[in-house]
Amino acid sequence: MGLKGISLASSLFHRATMKGALLTWILYLLNAFLAVAVMGNMKAEYQVTVYTQNVAFAGTKNDVYITLVGKRGTSKHQKLERNNFFFHRGDESTFTVTCSADLGQLLQIHLEKRGLVQKDKWLPAKVEVRSPHGKLYTFPVYHWLTKNKKHFFREGTALLDFQETDRQMFRMRKKELEKRRNVYRWSVYHKGMPLCIQAVSLMSLPPDDRYPFTRDLEFAFTAGAAIAKLGLEALSKFTNKWRSMWDIEKLYKNHVTSTSDYVMKYWREDAFFGYQFLNGVNPMMIQRCETLPSKFPVPLDMILSKSRLTLRSEMKRGNIFLCDYNILDGVETRTINGRKQFLTAPLVLLHKNEYNQMMPIAIQLKQKPGKYNPIFFPTDSEYDWLLAKTYVRSAEFNLHELNFHLLRTHLLAEVYAIALQRNIPRVHPVYKLLIRHTRYTLQINLLARSNLISKIGVVTQFTSSGGKGMLTLMDRSVSCLTYRSLCIPDDIADRGLEDVPNFYYRDDGLKLWNIIHRFGLAAFLKLPIYENELEWSRDGF
Repeated sequence: MGLKGISLASSLFHRATMKGALLTWILYLLNAFLAVAVMGNMKAEYQVTVYTQNVAFAGTKNDVYITLVGKRGTSKHQKLERNNFFFHRGDESTFTVTCSADLGQLLQIHLEKRGLVQKDKWLPAKVEVRSPHGKLYTFPVYHWLTKNKKHFFREGTALLDFQETDRQMFRMRKKELEKRRNVYRWSVYHKGMPLCIQAVSLMSLPPDDRYPFTRDLEFAFTAGAAIAKLGLEALSKFTNKWRSMWDIEKLYKNHVTSTSDYVMKYWREDAFFGYQFLNGVNPMMIQRCETLPSKFPVPLDMILSKSRLTLRSEMKRGNIFLCDYNILDGVETRTINGRKQFLTAPLVLLHKNEYNQMMPIAIQLKQKPGKYNPIFFPTDSEYDWLLAKTYVRSAEFNLHELNFHLLRTHLLAEVYAIALQRNIPRVHPVYKLLIRHTRYTLQINLLARSNLISKIGVVTQFTSSGGKGMLTLMDRSVSCLTYRSLCIPDDIADRGLEDVPNFYYRDDGLKLWNIIHRFGLAAFLKLPIYENELEWSRDGF
């Protein structure tokens, strides 16, 4: 073949190739167009299940609308059509939400409650959404929807701050904290006391922190119900002196339990008096005594029992224990019904005898020793010794209620509850771990401040430390508080009580502590928490 022939063949081949490629591209574009057309006609269906909380008044008569937000798009704001008229408390309702296309990975939902009944609140627990591909997304809610506006809820996977890959979600967690800081504001109830929520009434609390109505009523009438149950209505404003112990015993004739019956029989006994320092309402004061404080000059050669044991020898064996109520020294007492009340700051010395009983061996009612501050012993007259023990019990009640109960149980928990809401978004793993343990803390504390320690509160009106003394005692309690004293294992060790027999508060308390520790550790290990200090420093919450 000549050169012309070769050139012509090459040209024809090139043209044929070009036509083939062109045909291939035409077919490709046609297939793509058909695919788009088919996809455009395909609907993506999502199965949405709404769970309403099973608490009083959680349901709603209003219409509910939902929007699904994914990485590839957003659904229409669609009404959830239901067969029955209500979203009842405890209900589980399933709906189909149809979208024009697959939304991809779901990020959040928008919920809105609409209706003519403006005050109709709704408390959904969670919303579950199953995608067309079968993947289940869970959106925790646990939030009262009180107004006809959109509420935004994220998918429930826990994420640290630096793990956010979606800019919109990152901005959302920042806005969430800004909003909550405006809702959960700090307030000073009294100088020296822990900060509290800024709220003047129950209705000024955030809706999520209020009791269901039935529990609110129960708390409001607790004091009155207790008085009625004990049959004390006629005596609730009684101002005369008691004439005998029998007058007091008669108060309990309508409400006798095995415990109250035992107490009435044995409250005078030294063994029962000592037992209460270990297992009574306040087992937080007793500690092992290795050296007597100079302000409590009990003779070291004092004989303690028939076996001729001395205080000195028993102290060396670790069998002597001390309760020092120095925090009560000088606390001002109030006047009730025209009579000035009394409050001592006692020191109590106890001996663990050969029967493992904690027996009181000396009581001094004031902190400074002197002529007018004698030390009382079991060998004194029956009523001198009984009266000394009674003063100790009075001091124990006042200190327990204000320091170990109100401060450590309630007021400190409120600080953590508010700090959690102000600083950690709902999607953060630490928030998910802690939030359930702060439930109703704010409301019960608000009620305590208004019903118990206010100017007209029960503690203020009817206890010797009420009023100014109460505030002084709270201030001192905060000042001497340590973190170790809040941790049972450390507190028991610091007080030297690891091997004291018949100490059920320690035995049961350590079991509960270990259960909580295992729960917290197990939950912590399951969360996407920090692997090193660098990750911790990168987490801005």
